[in-house]
Amino acid sequence: MIFQHNIITGRTIEDVWRDSMWCCIRNGYSYTVEQGSYKGQLRKQLDYLVAIIDEPAIRPLAVKVSEGLGFSSPTSELKIIDYFANYLMSDVVPTNTQYTYGQFITSQIDQVINKLKNTHMGNL
Repeated sequence: MIFQHNIITGRTIEDVWRDSMWCCIRNGYSYTVEQGSYKGQLRKQLDYLVAIIDEPAIRPLAVKVSEGLGFSSPTSELKIIDYFANYLMSDVVPTNTQYTYGQFITSQIDQVINKLKNTHMGNL
């Protein structure tokens, strides 16, 4: 069975994303969106997926989708940079947003820096 147990392993984010889409097509189930902007649209879904990326730091982070496939890339490098700055490294909550991870992360940065300074880069 291809993608047995919905476990995907790949070298880069792009490799794993591409194989995840194939896994969803092969192993996912179809359902119809019942409400919202896409009401009536047929979708494929997996109940779970395990993704293992061997080299997650390889750039670019944004997945590129070939033009002839009929859909656009899920994100861009600019959107990734914006997400990092505004949702991970900032405690400001944008309008229509309930929370950001930055609210939890930024409150701990000074504590982590002090701990690293006082332990000479030892474990926390």
